[in-house]
Amino acid sequence: MKSQKSMANKTKSMALIMIMLIIVMPLSSASAMAIAVSVDTNTGEAGIPNFINGDGDTWTIEVTFSDVPADFNQERAKLRVGNSLDDFDSCTEGLGTQKCTYLSPLTTGVAEGSFEFAVLYDNQALKSHVINVDASGPKVS
Repeated sequence: MKSQKSMANKTKSMALIMIMLIIVMPLSSASAMAIAVSVDTNTGEAGIPNFINGDGDTWTIEVTFSDVPADFNQERAKLRVGNSLDDFDSCTEGLGTQKCTYLSPLTTGVAEGSFEFAVLYDNQALKSHVINVDASGPKVS
C-alpha cells in the first residue's frame, strides 16, 4: 500500500514538472525567435545598392533588428561572410528596434563575384543577403 502511494506521488511530481516545462520552454526561446531583421543598406561608397567596387571600397551594411527583447545585446549580433564572423561596429536603440552598422574598408580590393552574408543573433541566422563585387570597367565594342 505504501509503495502505491509513493508511486502515485512520484507520478504527480513528474506530471507537474512536465506541465511546467511545457509552459516555460516556449517563453524562454520566444525572445530569440521573434526578432525580425531587415537589411536597410548594403553598398559601397558609390551608393549603388548591393554592389561594391572590387578595386577598393568601403562596404557599409545597416540592419534593423525589430521586436527585440529587452535584454538585446549588441555583442550577440554578428555578421557572417563566408567563414568569417564579425561584430557590428555600432548599434543604436529605437522603440523596440536596434539599428546596427557594419563598415569594412576593403583597401586592398576584393575578387569579383557575388557573396552571401548572413545576419545572426545568438548564433542563429535571421537574414541572408548578397553583396556583388564589380572590379572591371565597362567594355566598349
